[in-house]
Amino acid sequence: MSLLAHSVFDLAGDDILYEIFYTVAALDPPRVHRFRPDCVRIHLGWLTLSHVCRRWRTILVHDMPRLWAELPCNIPSALTTITERARNLPLALRTRVKFDIEKDVFMTCLNFSERIRKVANALVHRAYLFEYEPFSIKPDLGWYYALNQKHLPLLQGLRITEAGINSNRPEDYAGRALEIDAPNLRSAVISIRGSVNLLHASLVTLDVDSGCVELLRKPLDGLLRILAKQPNLESLTTSFQALDIDWTNRDISRVSVRLDHLKDIRIPSRTIADLLSFFRHVECPSVRRMRLSVRHSQSEDWLACVRLFERVALADGISTLNLHRSEQEHYFYALHHSPDDWDMSIDTVRGPLAVFETDFNVRGIPSPSFTDFYLAFFTLARPGAIRRIVFDHTITADHYYEMRPYFHSHSQDLSAVTSLWLNRRDNHDLLLPQKMGEDDEDDYVLHHVTELAVPHMYPSMVYEPGNDLEAWQLSDGQARWAKLAEVLKKRADSGHPIRRLVLIGKWDSVERKLASHEVDSYGLILVGEAGVHEVIDRRTVRRIDYYE
Repeated sequence: MSLLAHSVFDLAGDDILYEIFYTVAALDPPRVHRFRPDCVRIHLGWLTLSHVCRRWRTILVHDMPRLWAELPCNIPSALTTITERARNLPLALRTRVKFDIEKDVFMTCLNFSERIRKVANALVHRAYLFEYEPFSIKPDLGWYYALNQKHLPLLQGLRITEAGINSNRPEDYAGRALEIDAPNLRSAVISIRGSVNLLHASLVTLDVDSGCVELLRKPLDGLLRILAKQPNLESLTTSFQALDIDWTNRDISRVSVRLDHLKDIRIPSRTIADLLSFFRHVECPSVRRMRLSVRHSQSEDWLACVRLFERVALADGISTLNLHRSEQEHYFYALHHSPDDWDMSIDTVRGPLAVFETDFNVRGIPSPSFTDFYLAFFTLARPGAIRRIVFDHTITADHYYEMRPYFHSHSQDLSAVTSLWLNRRDNHDLLLPQKMGEDDEDDYVLHHVTELAVPHMYPSMVYEPGNDLEAWQLSDGQARWAKLAEVLKKRADSGHPIRRLVLIGKWDSVERKLASHEVDSYGLILVGEAGVHEVIDRRTVRRIDYYE
């Protein structure tokens, strides 16, 4: 270190040095040498800095216990040292493994997983966060003995995943009951066998994985009992996908759980019947976001399931209905908050408010058409609430053709729609006048749409051999813009102009973006002549990670 730099650091206070040290350490995480499990660099950045001078070493090792208040996953020979330097601070204890990142550790130190679990279990009374996931497939009950009937006043976050379950030996876990005495526990993610009893009504977030067979298969003694004791719960995630759930217990008919603070609920299920049964017993009047998925839908149940969304869809702020179709007739419906949600794929606070996923025509089970289902969701919201309809790239021209008569018969419901998103470049039929019968006149379905979002009109990568590539790309891009401008001009001439055009999508590279400038200049002139007053460019360049 130079004299000038040394003098500058001497003038810095301990609090400033602390922030510098913490940042530097984050840039160089701890590692273990491959093939040498005893040669470990513990927080290499901190060790290097601690040898600069006595003052820095004192600050790092003795005066900054917060730096050591976490049990890293990949330092086998330094576990005790780290926790000692943390002094009396609450600890974050993690034994969960990211095998794709930390596989070298386990290839060179085969007993590492057992060692770190033993340390974590011994220190659980000091933990504010306890994440326990054994690497080995061998049965492991260390977490059970560490947590069961122990007073854990500091614990705020808990995640337990059990390994080594032998389904042929139910006697090993069927009668096991985990009793958690953690008065400040706020978040819990559990995937274990046996029953669970949370003694305190402190949870805000709960995730009961499908691995909790005993809790889910008999909900009266499991999931419903837990929920009844957690009145402050705000977020619930669980799964009914892989289980035969017993809702027939005579006593369960008298059980009703009310969660007044629950705002977010996510449940994938094998059948709609399980979802309906759950909501018959659980009332959540304040829910503001719901994500449900069903593997097999049946015609007699689907409409009832849609009604589950009614309380959500009537909430203030609903304005957008989004439709996505994946492979094998799997459909995704989403209700969004705000017309300013440009990116429909981001599940943030302003992202999807209600999402439903289902499979149709599975194993010959009769089910409604995706159009029926789509319109059922559309009519959930209060009249005039849906102002934007989104069709992503999975919705083909055949789907539009199927929906045309339904849209005509529901024209009153569409009167408030002012924004249409078409994520395919060739699906403009809904913008043009349609004739439903031989004697009918052409009529527009979406009369009031003034905003249109379309993918960017970049030149195609496919061209005819023998032609000049640059010239062909230019003519191809111009032809696509001309086709769009023709549609816009027809609407403008009929008195239904598009005033705002939103360009969406991604270029494959910066070079493709630059090559599109000439085409875009030509296209923007055309759409301007077709009545467009404003063009919003939301296009981005696809990020390619060469290190993947």
